Amino acid sequence: NEVINTLTVENAPLQRNWRTNIIGEILTGEGTFNIVIDPIFDADRNYPMDGSDLDIWDGTVTANLTPNAAGEYEINSAADLLALSNVDVTGKTIVLNKDLSFKNVESRAGDTTPATIKPLFGEGTGARNITFKGNDHVIRDFVIEGDCKLNSLFGGMVGGSISNLTIINAKVMGMNDADARAAIVVAQTFGSVKFENVTVKDSYLEGTQKVGGLLAFVQENQVEVSNCTVDGLELNSIDHAESGSTGGLIG
Repeated sequence: NEVINTLTVENAPLQRNWRTNIIGEILTGEGTFNIVIDPIFDADRNYPMDGSDLDIWDGTVTANLTPNAAGEYEINSAADLLALSNVDVTGKTIVLNKDLSFKNVESRAGDTTPATIKPLFGEGTGARNITFKGNDHVIRDFVIEGDCKLNSLFGGMVGGSISNLTIINAKVMGMNDADARAAIVVAQTFGSVKFENVTVKDSYLEGTQKVGGLLAFVQENQVEVSNCTVDGLELNSIDHAESGSTGGLIG
């Protein structure tokens, strides 16, 4: 003679560090709940279960990345992003179409250990006159370290712009060298470079000299920064005879 009520709950929001009570006819007895928090669920970014708005790196690099009919490079995966290092991007527009995560591909289930990648344009002085359109997407969960003197996601830039991009949970470690630069976004610029609506969140950065959350060093000419934010950055200046020029936004 028991009566079982079937209740449809269309939306039950949960938030970290907040207590959620289940009351009334939904639960009238004792019970055990196993709650699994997906680390990819971050702040106000909600990802569909089909992964349509998020690509988790599969450990590969796209071969033969080619521009679309408009001459633009479209980035639809983490593998596409890394392939930019292997093509001539001079004067090109690069369009990010998805959020990207570089979680450790070897143990993806429940493991958020960031994978180690190389700067996209770490050779020479970097990419020339690129226009990188983030389209309000996120690049997250990566480590950059090693013997590159332009340690950052983009390495170096000679002219160009980066807009509407957020970087979360990055770890960049520069060389213990007074001639090296370290940043989360761009290590060094020449020419006229513009940053617009670029955000760095919850990341770690260390370096010797010329170290900055957004940009480490303006080598020459000018940089325009508009509506850019660095939030929750742990910044470590390596002890060195020439340590200095370190800043949360620009070194």
